[in-house]
Amino acid sequence: MDLEYEMEILYEEIKYDKNITIFAKSLWDILAIMAMTEEWINPSKCIFLWFPMWFVKNNEFPLEDYLSQIQCPVLFIQKAYDPACDYQELVDLISAISDKFHFHEIPGNDHEYDDIKEIKNLTLNFINSFDD
Repeated sequence: MDLEYEMEILYEEIKYDKNITIFAKSLWDILAIMAMTEEWINPSKCIFLWFPMWFVKNNEFPLEDYLSQIQCPVLFIQKAYDPACDYQELVDLISAISDKFHFHEIPGNDHEYDDIKEIKNLTLNFINSFDD
């Protein structure tokens, strides 16, 4: 994925939106974090599904620097035993950066995030919990 190119496309799609919520999965999580810290977008909330810790580790991605700059509420949804990064590993790594993030564990040991009803409910509950 060419992250810079994809960030330009993202920016063009949402540059006039005033109140956006980011819902991203996998490498799109990384793209959203980059876009926020480089001030291309300013979402009110973010939901990151299946966070790609493998990318962070293999590419020297400055996760701590980037996440420490995020000001909006963020929910990480991760499977208990996701082979790329299990839930507890994700919580430990992200919580070491900041305690301002939210986490939700869903059962499973694969990359198949196909329980759309549960993910939808988690997402809506998170979004609604921060609405004024």
